[in-house]
Order: sequence, then C-alpha cells, then structure tokens
Amino acid sequence: MLPILLFTLTADIDRLPPSSIAAARLIRPQDGELKWTRIPWQMNLATAVDMAATEKRPLMVWVAGDPPLERC
Repeated sequence: MLPILLFTLTADIDRLPPSSIAAARLIRPQDGELKWTRIPWQMNLATAVDMAATEKRPLMVWVAGDPPLERC
C-alpha cells in the first residue's frame, strides 16, 4: 500500500478512504526530494569511471550484497 500512496496523483488522493487521505498527503514526496532520480546512474563500473574522469567529477560507488528489500 505504501508505494501506491507515495506516488499517488493529487487528483487520486480524493479517491482514497478518508482514513488514508491525511497519511497520503504527509508521506507524498515534497518538491526537491526526488532529485536523485535524475542522476544518470551507471551499472557498468568502467563506464562510470570514464564518465567521472571526462566530467572531472567524483565517483560514488554504491554496492549491496542483497536485493534492496531483503536481508542485508
């Protein structure tokens, strides 16, 4: 239920049960909270290293050993 509420359009909030409307408005992402979705994330390390060098930017490496919603 949470993912549905997070990205519900404002017009759709009115269709929720009254007990969920307040929660949907509280947990809805605010302006600027989703800027990370515009980052051109790379899955290939070599490509990422080349891009960082070309753009003279630092490289952030994010590694996880398990799927993101399972046990760490």
